[in-house]
Amino acid sequence: MFFVIILMCVLAGIYGYGVYIGFWGSSIETKWKEGQTKVACVGDSITYGMLIRDRRHHCYPYLLQQLLGDQYNVRNYGLNDRNAMESGKHPFRKEKRYQESLRFLPDIVLIKLGTNDSKKGTWIGAEAWEKDYRELLNSYLTLPSHPQLILITPAYPQPVKQKDGSIGLSFQMQDEAMEAESEVIQRLGEELNAEVIDLRSFTKGKPEWFNSDGIHPNNEGARQIAHFIYAELKR
Repeated sequence: MFFVIILMCVLAGIYGYGVYIGFWGSSIETKWKEGQTKVACVGDSITYGMLIRDRRHHCYPYLLQQLLGDQYNVRNYGLNDRNAMESGKHPFRKEKRYQESLRFLPDIVLIKLGTNDSKKGTWIGAEAWEKDYRELLNSYLTLPSHPQLILITPAYPQPVKQKDGSIGLSFQMQDEAMEAESEVIQRLGEELNAEVIDLRSFTKGKPEWFNSDGIHPNNEGARQIAHFIYAELKR
């Protein structure tokens, strides 16, 4: 009996870690049907839906699917703690989900990366970030499906109360780094004729849309983001 309890605890731990890193899949994916527009949502934990209750049904890619309807097939390729920079701890381009997103041959690619690159110890400057981010974009632009790229700026980090009583950003995020990333995204959008969705401005001053860490949207935040992206797509 004791062995069974230990085994169950180990399996629960493995499953929990798999949920955290996104190992067990990022969404409920429906089979693509002839004539549907394929939409790939590429990103980090905000796209994945970390800390969202029943995140499979409440992450913004799933909600976006409901808004767009059956003419679209939206897939969530978000993974927790992933970087655009190759020098980051978990580069997205080294992941299986990245390769899966390429094989999907999407018609539209929504890309929202940069939050984890802004961390102290990870951020090494706008020039290095732009180089790796551009390479990521080019990997989708050269697909035979010739997808439309839609670049999404990082969500605005909400200030939270620190252990010492001060107000600051959690996870050692650096807002100036996110601002630099957003400027790069805007510039590359013009250069590559890609749409840019300014999520940074949309979420600024909206702490009620985020969990207590100030980084990850709550269920209401995910709903607001889905509707915002939907409105921008339709526009």
